[in-house]
Amino acid sequence: MHALEAGFSNMLDAEIFAQASQDRRVVVTFDLDFGEIVGAAMRPRSGVILLRLRRARQSYLWDRLRVGIAEAGDALEAGAIVLVEDARIRIRRMGPEA
Repeated sequence: MHALEAGFSNMLDAEIFAQASQDRRVVVTFDLDFGEIVGAAMRPRSGVILLRLRRARQSYLWDRLRVGIAEAGDALEAGAIVLVEDARIRIRRMGPEA
């Protein structure tokens, strides 16, 4: 669900993340600020996928997103930051087990 569809158009990034965490949703973004928000959180309850892709075609974006979720699904549920790039997926686990 896009932030606009959820009625979050006037919310600050921190508010969007807090709502996603409360709802146990994963935030998918091109905005690196979300990674900083998660990094500052004590015990995040939702993950963040940061997309850093050179190609912007929608079909390519969806393909890379599917790969990222497949490789990092459990980590995302535990509140990880997952960086999805063209050639690799990187996972930064948060919390005490990080």
